[in-house]
Amino acid sequence: MINSGAIMIASLIQPKLEMYQRYEYIKSFWSELAGGARIGFQNATYLSEKDTASRNFCLAHMMKDANAFPKGTDIEETLDFYFQL
Repeated sequence: MINSGAIMIASLIQPKLEMYQRYEYIKSFWSELAGGARIGFQNATYLSEKDTASRNFCLAHMMKDANAFPKGTDIEETLDFYFQL
């Protein structure tokens, strides 16, 4: 399941930072990988992903029930970050 792995990775990316700092961190990293190219954000895509994410919410809660996430992981925040990526 690709989504479960991506959700887990999202939970592990700079978890102590504020959400906007986590997003800027990953955006900067991707820009570096792309040779300095500007990395954009599509709000319509983000909202569409969030609105149609029932399975991802289910996956995340099943993973939480299985104690897969590090202690203190905020599932809603993790999913929001995942949808932005």
